[in-house]
Amino acid sequence: MKDNNKKDKEKGKKDVKADSLNNENKNEIKIEINDNYININEEIEENKNEINIEDNKISKEDKKFFKISFADFKSHYDNCESAIKNDVKNFKSMNNLPNNRHLLWLLFLGILPYKSNKDWSKIISDERTSYHEDKKKLITKDIENFIITKKIKDKYALYFKFKEILPKEDYDYLDIIKVDVTRTFQKIELFQQENIQKALVNILFIFAKNNKEIGYRQGMSDLCAIFLYVIYKQKKLDPGFIDDNISLFFYLLYSNNEFLESDTYSLFSKFMLKGHINFFLYNDEKFQNGQLSMIESKNRIHLKKEDILKSKDSDLKKRMFLVYYHDFPLVDKDLYKFMVDKIDPEIFMVRWYLCNFSREFPLPELLKFWDLILYQQFLEDNKKKKSKNIEENKFFIFSDYIVLSMLINIKALIMKKKTSSELMAFLMKFPKNIEIKNIYLKALEIYNKNKNNIKI
Repeated sequence: MKDNNKKDKEKGKKDVKADSLNNENKNEIKIEINDNYININEEIEENKNEINIEDNKISKEDKKFFKISFADFKSHYDNCESAIKNDVKNFKSMNNLPNNRHLLWLLFLGILPYKSNKDWSKIISDERTSYHEDKKKLITKDIENFIITKKIKDKYALYFKFKEILPKEDYDYLDIIKVDVTRTFQKIELFQQENIQKALVNILFIFAKNNKEIGYRQGMSDLCAIFLYVIYKQKKLDPGFIDDNISLFFYLLYSNNEFLESDTYSLFSKFMLKGHINFFLYNDEKFQNGQLSMIESKNRIHLKKEDILKSKDSDLKKRMFLVYYHDFPLVDKDLYKFMVDKIDPEIFMVRWYLCNFSREFPLPELLKFWDLILYQQFLEDNKKKKSKNIEENKFFIFSDYIVLSMLINIKALIMKKKTSSELMAFLMKFPKNIEIKNIYLKALEIYNKNKNNIKI
C-alpha cells in the first residue's frame, strides 16, 4: 500500500513538473504556496494553461500535503477547466470517481476559500459544530423514535400515534420526508441501508426547520442523496494516505464517517441557498397568477427576453421560458419549430431542473454533469468584474446547456412523434439508451459555441 502511495507521489511530482515545462498553447495559472497561502494569478490568454507550484518557506510536512493531495485535486480541476474550454478529449480521464470530489465541491460552492487553505480546518469544524447543535436542539427523542418507526402492519397504529405527540409542522415534514427517502435511489445498495436513510431524514428535517419559508419539498431528497453519496465514497480511504498526509484538515475531512451527516448538510444547504431552493417555489400560490402563466401557448413564441426577465413569475418558470423560447431556436431551429406548437416546457422540464437531472441519468455518470455545473458557478462567483446585468446573475447556468443537449440528442426520436400526447409521454420519461457521453459533450459544445449569445 505504501509502495502505491510512493508511486502516486512520484507521479504527482512528475505531473507538476511536466505542467511547468509545457508552456506552449497553455493558459498560465501560477499557484504559489507560501506559509499555507495559495495565490492564483491568471493571465487571460486564449488556449493557455500552465500551472507552476513554487514552495517557499514551508515545512516538509506541508510539502507532502500539497505535493500528494493537491496533485489529485489539480488533475480533476484541470479536467473541469479543459472541458469548459471545449477540450473534450479529456472526457475519458473523468470516468472514475475523483479522490477529491468532496474537496472540489467545497471549493466550487464557496464553503472553503480557494485562495488560501489557512482556515480550512476551522471552517469545516465550525460547519460540523453548527449542524450538531441544530441536531441536538431539533431532533428530540420523540422525533428520533418516529424516524425509525416503519409505517407497516403491526406498527401502523403506533406510527399515527406520533401525530398526536409531535407538533403538526414536525409531523408533516417527517411524514413526507420519510416516504421520499425510502424511494430515493433504491437501485443503489447504499440507499437501501436503514442508517443511511435515517441520516437523510435527519438532514432534510433540519434543513426544513432552518428554512421554514420553504420547508421540505418533494425532490429535495434526490439532491441531498447525491451529496451524501459523494462524501460517503470518499471516507473509504487507504489508511496509508492518512499516515503519509498528517495534515489535520485532510484527516478531519476523510478519515471516517462520523461526520457524514454534517458534511452532507454543509454541501446540500449551500447548494440550495445559492439559488436552487427558489426553484421549489414553482407551485407557490403567489406565483400562480404570474404574468407568464396568463400567456397562451401560441403567443409565447413572441415573448421578448426582456419581458420574461422582468415578469413576476417564479424563477423556475422564467428559466424554462428563457431556455425553451429564446435559447432553443438559437441552437436547433428545426427541432424548436417541430416542438413549440406541440408541447410547453413546464410539462417536461420541471423535474429536470428541480432534481438537477438525478432521475434522468445514472448516479455515477450524473456526477460528471454536476462537476461542470458547480465548476461553472465557481467561475461566475470568482469573476474579477461582477456584471450588473440581470440576465447574468442566474445560478448554475450550465444546467441550461444540459437541457438543450438532452433535447438535441433525442432529436430523431422526438420528430417521430406525431401528436402532442405522444411527445408528452415520451419526454416525461427520458430514454435510458442514449449515450451519456454524447449529452455531456454536446452540452459543452453548445456552451462554448454560444456563450456569447446565450447568457441565462
